[in-house]
Amino acid sequence: MKKLENPAAEVHSSYFAVVNEEECVECGTCEERCHMDAITMDGSAIINLDRCIGCGVCIPDCATEAIELVAKDAAGKYVPPRFIYQAYLKMAKERGKL
Repeated sequence: MKKLENPAAEVHSSYFAVVNEEECVECGTCEERCHMDAITMDGSAIINLDRCIGCGVCIPDCATEAIELVAKDAAGKYVPPRFIYQAYLKMAKERGKL
């Protein structure tokens, strides 16, 4: 996933990280913890939403609690299929197998 240009488009998540710039002390802990390299420092933590997969790994060690997960709007939310076979059917159709 990390090698993709836009991992956020490939991961089914209903959340993304947001930084409160006033609270951020630019310690860099969140940048180190992010598996997707979605966070950089420039006066405060900056989240690249194309890379943020909404996992929340950046949040627990933030000493000032400057980062939080925010729910995507209705269009961006992922609703998993009720039954697993529905997911497999969808994947098969997308891959041209059905």
